[in-house]
Amino acid sequence: MVNEKEYYEDINSLYKEKEDADIYALLNYCEKYYGKLNVQHIPSIMKLICGDSTVSEQNECIVKMLDKIVQMYGQEAVNSIVKNSDILIQENAEGELFIILAMILFWNEKLELDIVAPLKTVKYEVLALYKKCIANKITHVNAKHKELLQSIQDKLLLV
Repeated sequence: MVNEKEYYEDINSLYKEKEDADIYALLNYCEKYYGKLNVQHIPSIMKLICGDSTVSEQNECIVKMLDKIVQMYGQEAVNSIVKNSDILIQENAEGELFIILAMILFWNEKLELDIVAPLKTVKYEVLALYKKCIANKITHVNAKHKELLQSIQDKLLLV
């Protein structure tokens, strides 16, 4: 169980330092909270994703935090990530969506998570972001993953 007051003090401190790309503060945060967070923490974690991050470990660390929550909470976590994907637009981090998609679809393939159902309830901008991301990446993945992305792309045509 996480001390919520301490958690929000830590996360608010990171928000202030986000633009400075203090990778050490972020890595300390990830180490401290890895495996201890739940679905309610997903929005605050997603706000740490930085679109103009020059340190790739920064966003990778955050996605690993999200991945652990997905492993623990499955579809509920995926629903929250999709629902809160407008944060990526607000944070100018749309380009980071594919690593999140890869985490959900490929890293956790055995969980058989549904990305399409939660996309039926999001704002148009978020749905368009997912469609664009899939369309842009579909030709850059291996055949197995291409088939999965093509299936999702076909289903999203109906949304």
